Amino acid sequence: MRSVRYLALALLVASAACEQAPLAPEAGTDDVTAQFGFTNAGGKTLLGGLNVWAYCNSQGYPTVGYKRGWIEGPRYAYNNWACQTGPDQLNPTDPHPINMTAACQWQYDTKAVQAHPDDPDHAWSWKCWSSKGDARGPVEITSCDTDITAPGVYFLKADLTGCLNGIAVRSDDVTVHLGGHSILGLGPHVGRGLNVVASNNVTILGPGSIDNFFAAAEWEGVTGSRMSSVTFSGSRYGIALNADFFTNPGGPFPPSAGNEFYGNSFSGNTGSGIVMNGAENNKFRGNDANANVDFGVYFYWANGNDFKGNKVLSNGAAGIYTVAGAHDNVIQGNRALDNAWGDLLTENATQLNTWKANTFGVANQPWIN
Repeated sequence: MRSVRYLALALLVASAACEQAPLAPEAGTDDVTAQFGFTNAGGKTLLGGLNVWAYCNSQGYPTVGYKRGWIEGPRYAYNNWACQTGPDQLNPTDPHPINMTAACQWQYDTKAVQAHPDDPDHAWSWKCWSSKGDARGPVEITSCDTDITAPGVYFLKADLTGCLNGIAVRSDDVTVHLGGHSILGLGPHVGRGLNVVASNNVTILGPGSIDNFFAAAEWEGVTGSRMSSVTFSGSRYGIALNADFFTNPGGPFPPSAGNEFYGNSFSGNTGSGIVMNGAENNKFRGNDANANVDFGVYFYWANGNDFKGNKVLSNGAAGIYTVAGAHDNVIQGNRALDNAWGDLLTENATQLNTWKANTFGVANQPWIN
């Protein structure tokens, strides 16, 4: 059934062709020094990740931001996350630094909690640990077809090759570290490399690569999650947000919403780089969708998404394409050039999306800029 739904998308494509650090590390804690920082658990129990957006809302702030202007860099876990009053996460307005321990205490309703990042160089890697209880350490991923069904921190131990499927996430509050490793499938006609389904607060951290699958990444009904610094190539689709939503609106999963994608590459795929079949209010920053055989970025059932500062180059169909039903998306500050059908194309006769300050060669409406 799923292959039929993807086929429907392929036919449509063919027809179109005719979180939050304190000002300094918490007192009494050490920086994370191992590859993934797991030596700093101190024999405590991992409670899970941290919803900084909800914490800031509880403190009277509407949004969060990155004081250092990005999510990843030398010691970017620290002095970075802040509650703010403005809309731009990369340039926060009136930022108020977040005390991570206080945020963990609020989320898990206990004073017996510590905050530690898995990776001192990544803002998204903060976790909350109970200061009492049995230890529950990270879990190694050592084989293809791994199903993650419980909260926790997981890491890829080594490269995986010849996978029918790679990693499937079926739980909230999961962090997966690829650790510079790769997951290689059997070819661009079968399997899913990273399949996240009906989950909240999932974090996928590169560097790493997932290649040679039907869908290198497929997210179905995923909310409040994030992914950064991962390369997806050699597959039919780089990432499909809600492939099932394409032929079955409203089910079995709601649209994937409120997710963030930073610094990933969805390039060199045999179909399209980024496909949004059921996607609402997601953010894309600093991603590449280049040299795909079909579209670079395809907005189908896609509403209210924030697509800014990405590169979409040299794709075989259109660079960025919105169908008639896609609306209220902000497509701004992207570099879209040398795409075969044109760089910025829409089926809308009126301006239902915001196109602003993009660098491009060919567009099909005068109000696209």
